[in-house]
Amino acid sequence: MAEILDLDVRNLVKRYGSFAATDEVSFTIPKGAFFSILGPSGCGKTTLLRMIAGFIEPTSGDILITGRSVIGVPPHRRPVNIVFQNLALFPMMSVGQNVGYGLRRRGVARAEIDKRTFGRPAAARRHRPLPRPRPGRAAA
Repeated sequence: MAEILDLDVRNLVKRYGSFAATDEVSFTIPKGAFFSILGPSGCGKTTLLRMIAGFIEPTSGDILITGRSVIGVPPHRRPVNIVFQNLALFPMMSVGQNVGYGLRRRGVARAEIDKRTFGRPAAARRHRPLPRPRPGRAAA
């Protein structure tokens, strides 16, 4: 039996007119692996991530998550989370709450979220929101 991959990107192309933002990108990620997508500015990393997450449709190619194509599947139905470079966190939540947000949206039980994000039950921690930056001052 063939190994089920967490992610299988096959010949992914995204064109904007004559410009190819991605051109025949293919790679696989084994189950449970940690990976990074590295490259210079403008090489298509964000476009690739946005296609995997479902925010934009590829021109051609396929994206399989755990062996199933997700082409045409809306973003909220994909088991994908993205945090972009600008770190658009929810300022009213603690760092742990921001990390656990995706799990909560998937319906994971609160006790399991606490275990995965904090390593301990909710009763053993305090929630503090992130400080709001003040105009003209660097964040602490």
